[in-house]
Amino acid sequence: RWAGLWMLLLAPLADAVPDTNRHYTFIYFENGYPTRLAGSRRAQSMANRVARENPDVVVQTGFYSLRIDCDTMQLSGYDAVQGSDYLAALNEDLRRFSPAKLTLRMEKGGVDYTCTSAVVQRKDAPLVRLIESGRFVQRFDLVGLVFTASNGTVLEEMGRLEITAWADHAVFTLDLSGIEGVERTGIMLVSPAGKKHVAVAEGARAVLALEPHLDRACEPLAPSAFVREASVVASGKPIRHGFDEEEHALRFDLPMARFAYPKDAGRVNEFAIELFNPSGEDAVLPLVFKEISPVEITGTGMLLCEDSDGRPTGIPVQISKNWHNDPAKRVKHDGPWIRGYAMVPLKAGERRRLRLRVVTGFWGQVPAVSHAHLSVIGYGGNWKWDESALGAWGESMCYDPSQHLGSSFITDVRPAFTFGKSTKPYAWTENLGGGDFLVYFDRDNTYRWAKRLKTAYLWTGPNMTEVHYSGITDDEKIRFNYRIRSVRTADYHRRFHAFQYEFLEDVETPKRLVFHQMAADYYNTAKFERYFVGQGGGDGQEFRNDAGLVGYAPNPIPFNDAWISIDDSAGSKDPAGARRGILSMQATLNGRPFPVYLHVFGKGRGRNSFDLAPESVARSYSVGDVVRGELEFVMPAKSTALYWGADREFAGRLAAYGDNARQAVADEQTHNLRMPVSVGQGTLLQRYPLEIRAADGDVLADFTIDRGGIG
Repeated sequence: RWAGLWMLLLAPLADAVPDTNRHYTFIYFENGYPTRLAGSRRAQSMANRVARENPDVVVQTGFYSLRIDCDTMQLSGYDAVQGSDYLAALNEDLRRFSPAKLTLRMEKGGVDYTCTSAVVQRKDAPLVRLIESGRFVQRFDLVGLVFTASNGTVLEEMGRLEITAWADHAVFTLDLSGIEGVERTGIMLVSPAGKKHVAVAEGARAVLALEPHLDRACEPLAPSAFVREASVVASGKPIRHGFDEEEHALRFDLPMARFAYPKDAGRVNEFAIELFNPSGEDAVLPLVFKEISPVEITGTGMLLCEDSDGRPTGIPVQISKNWHNDPAKRVKHDGPWIRGYAMVPLKAGERRRLRLRVVTGFWGQVPAVSHAHLSVIGYGGNWKWDESALGAWGESMCYDPSQHLGSSFITDVRPAFTFGKSTKPYAWTENLGGGDFLVYFDRDNTYRWAKRLKTAYLWTGPNMTEVHYSGITDDEKIRFNYRIRSVRTADYHRRFHAFQYEFLEDVETPKRLVFHQMAADYYNTAKFERYFVGQGGGDGQEFRNDAGLVGYAPNPIPFNDAWISIDDSAGSKDPAGARRGILSMQATLNGRPFPVYLHVFGKGRGRNSFDLAPESVARSYSVGDVVRGELEFVMPAKSTALYWGADREFAGRLAAYGDNARQAVADEQTHNLRMPVSVGQGTLLQRYPLEIRAADGDVLADFTIDRGGIG
């Protein structure tokens, strides 16, 4: 039972290291995502038309900010920023934007053309696309650039501008390879201080790399000066590496050995890298790790460790990936690919040996957990989509913060360690998807979209993940923060959803205000006929699902310190091998306990959702109110016949349940959420996952767990 105890021992607050704390990036549409008017699950009347009229993309880092007016192709913001730290910046709004002049030119057939605007959305395709997103790098492109000659002639073909924004530098790549006959290409940026930066190239591609906060151009990085060794640990064979101009980084091409489960469980690909800073000044090296032939993309993670003893360095590695492609369309950056990004600080003259460990499905003998950005360019999407996995053989839960594809924050949801329709282990399972956080219709019944959406990838695996999302409603009345955590385990899919809603203005008698939703209004794939609600052990109270329900059921269900086990029969069109379970962990209003309820909501299709809210979804809130809460989500297998995982203790409990397998959800509350913990030194922040603020002195923590701990 102790093998699955997840514990966070947080160090006492220490003096910040300013530069490394500022190694972060965010990207967001300032006015919200410009929703598509075609192909959306929502009614066209709900489209975010304000955002469509002002599709401004903002890049925020610890050192600088950019703002791009995507339809006019003007650079309306180009500023130095004195950033704080990664998590604090989630709720720091940029207020100052100083315009710079961006000019994109080309010569074709002896005629000069200048980019005068851009198309942001077409009915058949979105034209502002997020390629990679994470802690260190935001990479996106605009593929609808309109070029006009001096005589007013508009070029029929459209061009592409790609921007790769690292925490401390940005690269502008004008790629006109899709336009036949381009003879010369140029980029000119005039900063707010009047400094001119120019890149001109023969042919169809020009690249301009800048440090916006210093208002200067970047010098190329010579691999021979900075890289002393790059090799495969197992064989000693060197790996190819070089300077990537479009990302302005040192790139390492990783030859990946193939995996076969369970034979290769616990094996990792390892690479030795020795870096050197030959200059007389401290430096930060931007590194890109590219898998040559990607393997098991859904659950891959990367760790930078000390080469001497394998200890993690604490330097994160951002993961961005894509496995979608459409051979009929063949768009730039479609899949499959996976890349890791890191920023490694080196003192002047420092030599450092590192070991890159690529985790593929397992960490040790237990399946690893991961949470990272998944590019959906090859699928037909264009903005942020995050994917979290247990192991590396399918998605466990996906997140679409801007709701650009799934029309809900939580999209695909799948159990782990159960047999899907393939009846084989290590395979994709059924989709019991859909869910949401804030569902907010104001008193006029207008749906309020989110804007200034940011994501902080604090931990991306392999033992635990912690990813934060923040934003503000488009009426500027509610600021929200979500913390999503998941854990490495071998029994079932588990994760923790925490929310905080800060009311910046009064919200009076909203038509509907919901804190969290399992199954969503416009994304709901699970079919079920009954569910059970209880507290602690026992069978719980049985409820029948109302297939004809439209709107809310009349009697909300009290849900403080309670659980619900949903007896799912199918996910999409596939039989369900697991049950969805939700456990209430805490809820407060202004720091005091706050009664919450489950409201069953239907749209007449039988696939009803469960909304977490106060007794009334129309409750009013006052300026200054703060609502906090957290839920645990679990998906235990229905029976031993459907479970193929390696947790024998769980398999034994499943066998003992017989027809009452919903008891697994009750056990999660009894043995984990109610786990008794006493702390002698340090401060108990949360009992599960166990979170302790370390004490000062030689003893960081002294604590006792009397019983419990499953998974």
